[in-house]
This record gives sequence, structure tokens and C-alpha cells, in this order.
Amino acid sequence: GDLASKSDARSHDTMASEEEGVLEVRVDTYDVFAGAAFEGNQLAVFSGSAVPRLAASVMQALAKEMNYAESTFVFPVETTSDDDAAAAKGVIRARFRIFTSDKELPFAGHPTLGTAFHLFSAEDQDHEHTTTSATTCELRCAAGVVTVTRVDEALLWMRQLPPTIDEACVPAAEIAATLACPVDALAADDSPFAARVVSTGTPFLIAALTSLDALRDLKHPGKALSALCAAHEVVGVYCVVRGGRDETHTVSARSLVDESAVPEDPATGSACGCFAGWAVQCGWLDGSSTLDVVVGQGHEIKRPSLLHARAEKDAASGAIRIDVGGRVVPMLRGAQVRLPPSVVGAATGGAP
Repeated sequence: GDLASKSDARSHDTMASEEEGVLEVRVDTYDVFAGAAFEGNQLAVFSGSAVPRLAASVMQALAKEMNYAESTFVFPVETTSDDDAAAAKGVIRARFRIFTSDKELPFAGHPTLGTAFHLFSAEDQDHEHTTTSATTCELRCAAGVVTVTRVDEALLWMRQLPPTIDEACVPAAEIAATLACPVDALAADDSPFAARVVSTGTPFLIAALTSLDALRDLKHPGKALSALCAAHEVVGVYCVVRGGRDETHTVSARSLVDESAVPEDPATGSACGCFAGWAVQCGWLDGSSTLDVVVGQGHEIKRPSLLHARAEKDAASGAIRIDVGGRVVPMLRGAQVRLPPSVVGAATGGAP
């Protein structure tokens, strides 16, 4: 049938490529945290048996070629007795690396969610443990192992790593000067909601604004943001405000990042997780130590996104549990990228 002919064609192409010294990798693209196609945050997922043979510089070049916020490179599943036992229980285990157009990241939210969706798909023939019955995916990135759970065909939840939250705030005046907004548009330094650096693997500056109009009026400040990010060792500023732009969400956010390809991110799962941890730590929503909200992001750049955020702070230990979820829409499926020896070179990449 069609599947057999596709498999035969893939095998023939792979053999021909190896004879010529050409490496082929598969690329699929997805819209993550999307309600429909052309919404959410774009992601390219590179997979196949050739991925471990790619040098980090080649991965970076491919990510630059895609020019999305991020691209991921999935390493073939290494079969062990533990993996066999996990697969029998409907668990997929894989390793992957995450690249923006400029650099590698230890963790990022929408690439993790989109990569898990990719592995859940039965179309991916390169991962033998991929089945439509699997409901859990354990993904190892440079920051650690992130567990993603599938609720239905498109809705996925990821359990983020425990947050680290700086005790000292970042002065509102410094942020206001960088973003060219009034200082009273930001929570005051003596407020429990003052801006702080938070990380669940990738650090962001979480800044609470006082109105939706202040959020809408923000402009990316270019080099000034780069200086702020460098000073506080973060990848961007995640600005949040209570209230939605419409009935689909109850918190509105914008993610201004220090990236040339995508200076404003349409959906930032890692930053949303940081926000959720910060919100239950400081009681941002009615003093509560629990959080269950839908965050709207990307509207100002015409890529509306919906990020589901849940968090809970344990009263006894103070530990914070964070889950971020969203829907994924497949776009481009199963394209092949051919890489000649002159591009690949002799070096090989490593898995996290």
C-alpha cells in the first residue's frame, strides 16, 4: 500500500544518500499553543538516524535556516530494558536539543511540547517506541528530564522543573527605562509582586504590569533589552497583567526576548512556567498558593496563543509544582533535508 511504498522509497533514498556521502534528516513543523493553524509559536523538529552525526554547528545552521523561535533535534531512542518496560506502559523516552536561530537553549517550553507531540505521532517511523497509545513522554534536554502527558490528540501538559526565584527584585525604574514605559505601569519595588528573575531551566525576568493598556503599548527596545538581559542573565522579559483581551483567557502576557529572528515570542512555555511559579510564590492572584489560568500571548504580533498554566505551592515544604499545557497543530509533515559532506563535516553532535 501507500505506507509500504513510502517506506521503500525512504529506504532507497537513505541508501543512495549514504553511498553519496549525503546525510538526510527529516523535518516536521508545528504550531504550538495554537487554537488553529497559523496561530501559536512555530517549531521545526528534525529527526532521524542521522541526527547524532550532526555537529552542533550544523544544528545551529539548520535552526538559522528555519528562522523560527526554536528548532529541536531528536535523537533516536536508545533501547534499554528500562525503555522497553516504559514503552510497555505507554511511555516514550527520548533525548533532544533546542536551538534558536542564534544559540542553544537548555530548556524551552513550546519546543518541548511540540517535540512530544511529534513523538506521539504514529507517522514518525524513526522512533520504534512511538505509538498512538502512548500517553506520556519523558524528554531529556540539557536542563534535565521534562515529562509531557497527552490528554487527547492535541492537548498536552508538561511538568516543568521546580523553579528558582531570586529573592532580590529587579528595580521597576530599570525595567521602565529599558522598555520606555512609565514606572507606575509596573508593580512597585516594595510590592510583593515586584519583578524577579525566575527559572525552570531557562531564566526570565517576570514583570507584572498594572493595566492591559500598558501591556499593549510596550515596544521592543532592541539593544537596550540586550543590555538588561545581559545584566540579569535572562533570555527575556515576560510581562503579565490580570485580565484577558477576550473571553478565551484570564491573564495577558507578552514575551520580549533577546533574539534577532523572533524579538517578541508568540508563545513562551518556559516563561509561562516561570510566571506560574512566581505567581504562587507571591500570591499574585488573590493571595492564593494555587494557580489555574489560561494565559493569552502573541495577540500584538498577530500570532494569538493560549497557554494553560497550573501551579501549586506546598504549604509544608514550600515546594512548587508547575504544569504548562497547550494544543499543537501539525503543519509541514515529513520533509527531507539533504546535507552534503562539505556541510556536515567530520564532527558529530552529542545528545544531552
